Amino acid sequence: MSAAWPERAVDAVLSRVQQAKREEQLAALQKAMEAKEATWQRLNGGQGKISQIKARFDQELAHLQAQRDELQAERSQLIRVCLKIVLSNSKSQLQKTRFQVPRTLTP
Repeated sequence: MSAAWPERAVDAVLSRVQQAKREEQLAALQKAMEAKEATWQRLNGGQGKISQIKARFDQELAHLQAQRDELQAERSQLIRVCLKIVLSNSKSQLQKTRFQVPRTLTP
């Protein structure tokens, strides 16, 4: 029986070492999980701000697109007027039209 005692003691020590190792691993996993949860909370906390920024961006984009469309329509109208004048080839018509075109593009 004396030979069995050191074997049991060794097994007990190995068991405690393995248990300590598992506890360390568990603590490391817990710490990593808490860090990921904190990151997740930080990222999800900003979702409201992101939605507000996106809404503001979409609103500004729609406004700029409306301005672009308005300017394109005005440009097309001016090109048509210029083409009419060129095709009519009349100097007096050119001078008349010059004063009729609205000055919306002035700075």
